[in-house]
Amino acid sequence: TGNTNKYFSATLVDPDSYNSGFSISFWLYFNTVPSGSDYDIFEFQDTSNSGIFMRVNSSTSTTFRFGTGNGADQGNTSYTSSWAGSTWYHIVMVHNATSNTYYVNGSQVAQKTTGTITLGGNQSTLNIGRNTANVNYSNARYDMYGVWAKELSSTEVTTLYKTGTGL
Repeated sequence: TGNTNKYFSATLVDPDSYNSGFSISFWLYFNTVPSGSDYDIFEFQDTSNSGIFMRVNSSTSTTFRFGTGNGADQGNTSYTSSWAGSTWYHIVMVHNATSNTYYVNGSQVAQKTTGTITLGGNQSTLNIGRNTANVNYSNARYDMYGVWAKELSSTEVTTLYKTGTGL
């Protein structure tokens, strides 16, 4: 996508199956870097806000989330980003039962460790380029999306970054 109000949706297996390991990888290119509002790069959540997302707040603020419900921190992890327009970025989110790790261009940029992180709920649609409420579409391009029902190792993340480029 890259045009206003354009997005992609795909149906995934219920997230309960991902609680022991889940990874998502993709290339991201900002036509325009978001500013002033929260723009979901992708989201996979149900109506109780259980699920995952990557939300860009501005060129310098990004939130990753893999969490359950509306708790105090909801599994949110902030990343002080330095996004620029007209540049491809490789993004990977890795989840296991006790932590979430986030990578940009093959390097770990954030991690959240908790006692237990689980997903439930009834979500099944992965939205790329918008959120469930159909607002704040991202003005970006996406390439080479991959979803794994396992935890990717840091070596696998580096390999993915070094063997691909956004188109």
